[in-house]
Amino acid sequence: MSHPATIIDAYAQSKIRRKAKQLIGRCGFTRQDSDDLEQELTLRLLQSLPSFNPAHGHWNVYVTTVIERAADKICRAKRAEKRNHCRVRSLDALLDTAGDDFAESSCPDPSGPSALQVTDDIERLDLANDITHLLPRMPQDLRDLCERLMRQSISQAARDMGVPRTSLYRTLSRLRRWLRSVGCDPRV
Repeated sequence: MSHPATIIDAYAQSKIRRKAKQLIGRCGFTRQDSDDLEQELTLRLLQSLPSFNPAHGHWNVYVTTVIERAADKICRAKRAEKRNHCRVRSLDALLDTAGDDFAESSCPDPSGPSALQVTDDIERLDLANDITHLLPRMPQDLRDLCERLMRQSISQAARDMGVPRTSLYRTLSRLRRWLRSVGCDPRV
């Protein structure tokens, strides 16, 4: 096999450089990540070389496809819930509203979405206040679920209630519809 420097031609280098620049500002990447992105894209192209067959397709199309797919995979991995840069914050920043019994679980369930996902602390406090005032008006089954989801994940709530998680998802859909019907957008 040829030396990697001869395989990564001007077209491939240009495509890699352009794609790395496109990723800056997306998925939490900054200018400082540019060299790392170029290196990662180059590595993915080099790893895929054994799959390239000139009889089946043109080199430029192959390079473009590999780089595009690699960039998508890099972004998907960066956005994964456990690594989502938008959700990183200090544990001290999570506020417990005075007496509202609303706090984000310190151990969210990795198998499903957290019960109440809100983009920032102010919205979280507003939502907690709205829901606290709406609780007495809720049907009993929705109120029970809402109170549980303010403290625990849906999986834990299902275990504690002794019902399948899928049943709780149906009830959660009803809860969302009810909240929207009274003008509250829970974003859950």
